[in-house]
Amino acid sequence: MIDLGIRAHDVDSTSADDLARRIRSLGFDGIQLVLKKALKTDISTFDPTIITTTFQHPYVMMLGAYFNPVHPDPQVKAAGIETFKKHIELASECGIRYVGSETGSLMGSPWGYVKENHNEASLS
Repeated sequence: MIDLGIRAHDVDSTSADDLARRIRSLGFDGIQLVLKKALKTDISTFDPTIITTTFQHPYVMMLGAYFNPVHPDPQVKAAGIETFKKHIELASECGIRYVGSETGSLMGSPWGYVKENHNEASLS
């Protein structure tokens, strides 16, 4: 049997309980949970018991920890790496198998088209 999931931040909600209820009512088995988008919270203040209690069905298929791993500002990149590590710890603590990130852009912020992203040097 195949489980079907949805990005949780594509479903409007007022709370974690409301989000889980709405996603169940839509018939999805699981979610991609990006805390800062779906629950409007930061990982540093997030209570892991929300995942272990509220998100059993639907379950968290993937925790989204999106950041730009090649951001040209070293401080922004370092902060992103630390946040990603916290997401890995949370995933391990809550039994989530996957943590997602972006492929990155040499542009930094905001995202957009940058010619340098499309040359051989950026791929090596």
